[in-house]
Amino acid sequence: MKIFTLMADTAGRFDESELEAFCESNEILSVVEHFFEYAGTVRWALLLSYMDGKDSRQRSGFRRTGPTTPNLPPEQRSLYEVLRTWRAARAQDERIPAFQVFSNAELAEICRRQPTGLTQLAEIRGIGEAKKKRYGEDVVAMVGEYLAGRPGSAADVGEAAREESDGTE
Repeated sequence: MKIFTLMADTAGRFDESELEAFCESNEILSVVEHFFEYAGTVRWALLLSYMDGKDSRQRSGFRRTGPTTPNLPPEQRSLYEVLRTWRAARAQDERIPAFQVFSNAELAEICRRQPTGLTQLAEIRGIGEAKKKRYGEDVVAMVGEYLAGRPGSAADVGEAAREESDGTE
């Protein structure tokens, strides 16, 4: 077992070079990770189970373990995966950890509530004015597309979202 604790820099990025070097020279069997804040700094703790020195032909690579989908009804899992994929791309573009865009819990709550407007989105715990302003329109649009693709969904979801973002609720 090996424990890594990485600290985020002022831009919210982690220096993963030591972790990557370790993973390159060992076979990683499992990973348990946790993000937390200590003394005002975001940290990423990883507990790795590994086998010493790996043959490059047997390379399994660095993989995160754990559930890929929170406890959601099957019909909401597809929306969760769409949001998760979008979050990963957005985080990569902004060069920040994905949890800083939205946490898994926030994504799951978006799937449960399915907000069709920015005001509804901001009612979700953890989504404040900054996240609403920065990511809200994208999320509301994805939820609207998801709802529009479901049988019996309201046809005016997109219009309601546009009206709300214009402040004409």
